Amino acid sequence: MLQAFRDVVLVLLFLSLSADRSLANDSGWSGCGPVEDPNAALTIGERTVICLQVGNNVDWGGTVQYLRLSFSPEVDQYSRFHVPNSFLDLVQKAPSAWQNRNITVGVASQQTLSFLRLYYQFTAAGTGTIYPYLTAIIDVDKGRVRGITWDDACVFCGGFECQPITYNYDGVLQTSGSAGQSVGGCPMTLDECQTDPTACDVLLYVVWTGSDAEGNAFQSGANRFSTFPAQDWGNRLSQAVNDVANAAGTGNTGNTGETGSGSGS
Repeated sequence: MLQAFRDVVLVLLFLSLSADRSLANDSGWSGCGPVEDPNAALTIGERTVICLQVGNNVDWGGTVQYLRLSFSPEVDQYSRFHVPNSFLDLVQKAPSAWQNRNITVGVASQQTLSFLRLYYQFTAAGTGTIYPYLTAIIDVDKGRVRGITWDDACVFCGGFECQPITYNYDGVLQTSGSAGQSVGGCPMTLDECQTDPTACDVLLYVVWTGSDAEGNAFQSGANRFSTFPAQDWGNRLSQAVNDVANAAGTGNTGNTGETGSGSGS
């Protein structure tokens, strides 16, 4: 039986980092975790902090403006993090610095960063594309995060539709060989997003693999979308929305606050 979804609460809005460096090059970056101990060993059932970074460039080693948000799920709880109105705020009615730009997202936990995933791909013809399916797999060894990979998002469409959308922080497009993980995603057109803007918001699912500080094996990794047959996805997505709302007891909250900025050195 699937673990219950839980909508995790936004505990920190946008955090400005160093003004003269990107996140990838920021020597002052101390990681992502609880304020009292960012590198605290993870234990099943206890809360931790996951950071979601959203930037207006595929190259974070160059000039980039970004948002950094954090949320606090329970360790090994199959969780999702919804950034409300993010399609509207980042794409449809974006501030000038975000207009006509490719938008990427990354995930951090403890001292570990994921590769970047393309969320919005700008085209000069005005037919931009959204890649909304984001599931981060956090790999842990005895409570220490060892890696963050992306689930296979190509399962949501036919193979011929799936596009490579994974980059390193220098803006280099990755292959499955260079990244050691799935690198593709399924697109949605802007016309499709206009019909249902919420479906195109930034929405991150998180699952866990490995073991906690006490050696207990994580179970939530079995719930990632790529492990289920295609006919189950629509039901799981629609059911998850109701389950999350009931479990959380509140609606999703958050907004697009001030951005940070940086440039590579």
